[in-house]
Order: sequence, then C-alpha cells, then structure tokens
Amino acid sequence: MLTAFGYLMLVGMAAAMLYSFSRPPFAFVLVVCLYPLKQLQMTYMGFFAQNSSYFNFLVFACVAAGVLGNLMRNRAAMSGFLNKANVLLLVLYVYVLLGVAWTPVADNAWARIRDGAPYWIMQVLLLPFLFTTLDDVRKTFVPSMLVGLLACVLFFTNPNASFFAGRLTLNIPLAGMEYRGNPLATAQLGGHIAIIAALMLPLRAGWLLNGVRLAALFLGLGMAVAAGSRGQLAAAVLSIVLFYPLARRVANVKQFFLTGAGVLIFGLVGLVAIKIFLGQDAEQLGRWNITEWGKQTGERSADAFHLIEAWWANPAAWALGLGTNYFSFLRGEPMSYAHNVLLELIGENGLVGITMYLVVAWLVFTSARDLWRMFSEDPAGRATLACLFAQAIFLTILSYKQGTFVGLPEPYYIWVLITKLAVTERARLGAWMQQREWDAYAQGLPA
Repeated sequence: MLTAFGYLMLVGMAAAMLYSFSRPPFAFVLVVCLYPLKQLQMTYMGFFAQNSSYFNFLVFACVAAGVLGNLMRNRAAMSGFLNKANVLLLVLYVYVLLGVAWTPVADNAWARIRDGAPYWIMQVLLLPFLFTTLDDVRKTFVPSMLVGLLACVLFFTNPNASFFAGRLTLNIPLAGMEYRGNPLATAQLGGHIAIIAALMLPLRAGWLLNGVRLAALFLGLGMAVAAGSRGQLAAAVLSIVLFYPLARRVANVKQFFLTGAGVLIFGLVGLVAIKIFLGQDAEQLGRWNITEWGKQTGERSADAFHLIEAWWANPAAWALGLGTNYFSFLRGEPMSYAHNVLLELIGENGLVGITMYLVVAWLVFTSARDLWRMFSEDPAGRATLACLFAQAIFLTILSYKQGTFVGLPEPYYIWVLITKLAVTERARLGAWMQQREWDAYAQGLPA
C-alpha cells in the first residue's frame, strides 16, 4: 500500500515539473515542502530511503524547469538579482569558503560546505528567477497551503509515524536500522502554512478557501506541537502576531469589526490545535514544560558561547575568525555546528564575517521598507508583503536556534527574494509613472 503512495508521489512530481514550467512560482512551493515530502517518500519506497538525495534532484529539476519557463517568457525575470545586498551575501559566502584555509578541521568544513552547496545553488542562485513581480509571490499561497495540508495529512496517517523522545516522527526503514525523520523540518512546514493561512488576503473570498485557511492553521500548528518543536511553534506564532496588523488595514468601523472577528476565529482555531495535539504522549508533554524548555535552551546556548569564548581568547582571530566549522573542533564531533548563525559567524569568521552579515541584513530591511512604501495602500499587496516578511522573520529566528551559514541558505533565499522584488517593483513603478506623465503631456493635462 505504501509503495502505491510512492508511485503516486513520483507521478505527482513529474506533473509538478511540467506545471512549474508553465507556472514558475509553483516550484517555490516544492522547495518549502521538500523535507517533509522527502521523508514521506522515504517511508513509501526503499529506494529513496537508501538514496534520499534523489528526491532533492526531483525538486531541483522542478525549480530548473520553472526558471527556464520564466526566462523564456519574461526577460524581466533576470532583472534585480545583482543588487548590493545579494552581491554582498555571495561575497560573504565566498569568504566563509575561504575560512577553510585557516580552520583546524578542514575536512569537517568541506563536508558541511558540500552538504549545503546544492541548496545554495537551488535556493539562492535559481529560486529568485521564478519571480518577477510581487503578485507572483501571492500566487504561491494557496498551492503552499494545499500541498502543505496534503503533507500533514499523509504524515499523521502514515503507519510509520510514532512518538520517539517526545516527538512525532517517521520511522524510516534503512538497511535494518531504525532511522527517524527530522521533526524540525515537519514543524517548519507547519509554521509556514500557518503563517500564510493567518496573513493572506484572498482575492476571491469564499467558504472553501477560508476552510482551507482554517485547516492549514489547525494542522500547521498541530504539526509543530506534535513534532515537539517548541522553537518553530513560538517563531510561527510570533511572526503571525507581529505582522497581522500590517496584513490588514483598518479604515472604518466595519473593517475594524471584520478584522477583530478574523483575529478571534483564527486565535481560537490555533488554541484548539495546540490543546488537541499537546499531551498525546507523556514525553511530548514533558518537552513543553517551561522549566525543561528553559533548561535545554540554556544548554544549547552554552555550547554556542563556548565558540565565542575560544574566539575571544585568541586576539589574532578577532578579525578573520577561528575558521569555518571550528565549532566541530571544539566538540570533537565532525558534523556538529553552533546552531546559531550570529555566534557562528562571529567565532568562525570574525568581525569581517559578522559585519558583512549585518550590512546584508540592513540592506534587506531597507528593501522591505521600500516595498512597503510602494504597496501599503494596496490591500492585496500589503497582505502579500506581510506574508513574505513574516516568512523572513520566521526563518531568521530559526537560524538563531538551529542554523548554520553554509549548511542551509535559510533565511537567505527569502532575503534575496525581497531585495530582488524591491528592484523590479521600483523599476515597474518608475516606468508606470513615466508613462503616466507622457500620456498627460500628450493630452495637455497635468501629470
């Protein structure tokens, strides 16, 4: 039975590749859902359990098809990418690569780089070319919820799903060994669709779409809770709370009450989801104990600060850092990392690395501010931006609890998308204003 699901997913991926060529933004949905879908496929077909990277290739092919389709139909898809923020981000990436030259664990560093390089190529160098306008981002919202909901349903109903160490994970058969899927990835998908469900503004509001939104919020938050991923749940809820005021403009009393009713409904659904999915397993309930949460957060932070202590104790390394993946040298574990991008860049790449990172972050902020100024009066535009910005904050927060710079380009692919859209939308607005002035001049009217 599970094998049949595997073949259906392969057919679905083939269809997704063709659809991505004609509707490029759809490939973005597959990137967001990549890890949960891959875990499911690994339970369906032993081949993918033994060769998990092949599923990555399928998603990569969908992204490549989408980029090709967009470039063939729209030359403007190439514009806006090489802006200051994106160029400096790529310079930072190269600089971190150079850090292998002075790290005492070059083999460990190269292993981390090799693991992350395909994702950097797919998400930072290719993914932005799926989008030309802000409206292209809006087109990903409904497909993201639908594919995310499907992944959640398949996960919860999968016979290989069970609680382990307080987390609902998939038991993946791998050469007679017990291998568990990554609960952080499934919880992250849950947070992603919950944010979209809460913040998006449907252009054609109807009971069906609103039902999908409520289901996405319910199962999305439920997935984060069941997976025992406290950081993902907290980051998702915080992102929704921060950006909901931006997503809806309240211009009159009627809108005030409608917005208030929406907040109440979504808030109740979220609370019900947390209540239902919390406490299904004794160990899972223990993970959500505030005392235990604080204890584990403190232990993880202490590990990362050991890297900063080593850096501070070596003044010669203040500028350039101790070298890429130096954390694994401290821990004595080849694949370990600091789980905090800020502390990692300071300790391993020094003042040079963290300064470039902060400048990139500032440039992304200014691009986001420019986009907001352009679309704040457009209800659909401001809601789309609220979703996009919330995703950026969501992934940025997670990078401070589980991230590593070269290992995974999160949140940087969202940062790149924001800066690219700021350039292209500014150019479109300028062209519109110029055409408006020319038309007014030709008709002898004030511009």
